[in-house]
Amino acid sequence: MDADGRSAYGAGVEHYEQGDYREAIRELLNSADLREHFKTCERLFDAYSAIGDEARADVWIGRAFALNPANAQVACKFSEVLIREQRLAEAAQILQKLLARHPSYGPARRLLRTIENGNEAAGPEGEEPI
Repeated sequence: MDADGRSAYGAGVEHYEQGDYREAIRELLNSADLREHFKTCERLFDAYSAIGDEARADVWIGRAFALNPANAQVACKFSEVLIREQRLAEAAQILQKLLARHPSYGPARRLLRTIENGNEAAGPEGEEPI
C-alpha cells in the first residue's frame, strides 16, 4: 500500500472507530482504489455491516478472503456469511482448514459447532447451543 493508500486507510479506520461509517466507507474505498489490500476489504465489510448493507459487506469480505485466506479473522467472517447463505459445506471446509493451523482458535470452533448443530447458534466451548 502506498502512502496515499495508507493515509486513506488510516482516515477510514479513524472514522469507523468514531462511528462515522459512511465517511469510513468513502475513505476505505479510496484506499482500495489505490491498492486493494485484504485489511481494507475487511474494514469495508465491517463498515457496510455497521450500516446494514449486507450485500455490499458480503462482497468485500469475499474479496478479503480471496486476497488472504490464511487470516483467521477474515476466514471466520467469511464463514459466517457462508453460513447465513446456507453454504454450510464450504464454510465447514474453510473452518476445518483454519483449525488445522490454529486448533484452539475459539471463533472458528464455535462456528464449526454452529454448522454441526444444525445451524443453531453455538454457546461458548463446552456449553449447550443457545
